[in-house]
Amino acid sequence: MITAPMSFVFATFLTATTFSPAVGQENLSAKELVDSLGDFLKKKNDEFAIGVLEMLSDKFSEFEKGDQKNAVKAAEKCLGQRRDEGDNKLYNAALNSLVGMGEQGEKAAIKALKHKNVKGRPEVLGTAINAVVAHKNDKSLKTVISYLVYKEPAVVASTAEALGKHFVEKEEKVRKQIVEQLVKNYATYYSRAQANRNDPRFQDQLNAVESSMQFALRELTGQDLEEAPAWQTWYNDNKKKKWESPSQG
Repeated sequence: MITAPMSFVFATFLTATTFSPAVGQENLSAKELVDSLGDFLKKKNDEFAIGVLEMLSDKFSEFEKGDQKNAVKAAEKCLGQRRDEGDNKLYNAALNSLVGMGEQGEKAAIKALKHKNVKGRPEVLGTAINAVVAHKNDKSLKTVISYLVYKEPAVVASTAEALGKHFVEKEEKVRKQIVEQLVKNYATYYSRAQANRNDPRFQDQLNAVESSMQFALRELTGQDLEEAPAWQTWYNDNKKKKWESPSQG
């Protein structure tokens, strides 16, 4: 949701420059929102563009089908805008808005994983992965799990965080599939760091993913263990046993 100060400034800006002053923020139609987003993108006014994206996502369920399609397209259009390296605010906001846009938003988020302005920016790719996982669709799991072995540790960490946050209530076989890959990759990072103690790069890589992997493993299993070897042992001992829900683990 937009914060109170932002809501006031945003509504004032819209009514003063685009619409009749009588039009309140809560009464803006889907078309008005989409059109205003396009205007803000042309002006590179990302602050207000982000405000519109939040509103499109919040009001998405109220839109007609055609308006929903246009809202998703408007969010996708944001990903094609050119922004300086490190300036990820607009991209992240567009991807986050897709979380509230139902099945269409999920499809757009999956598509976005291959977008040049997404895959080339680890932070943004992590946001895209979260946008996919937040829809909690088992069918996307194969795609998402592949990012647990991605070349960028930051993306691996984001993927683990997303799975630990959104898939915690999944059935046992789904959680086991995720945990298997988490344990395996955690062990890889850990063993590399142990075998290359004189090379800080490997420890840095482990540090970048460890807390996120531990978070995901705790959430998905209900266990609270330290370091990769302990998780590997636990998994080997329990992978063929029945797992209770994490809250009972």
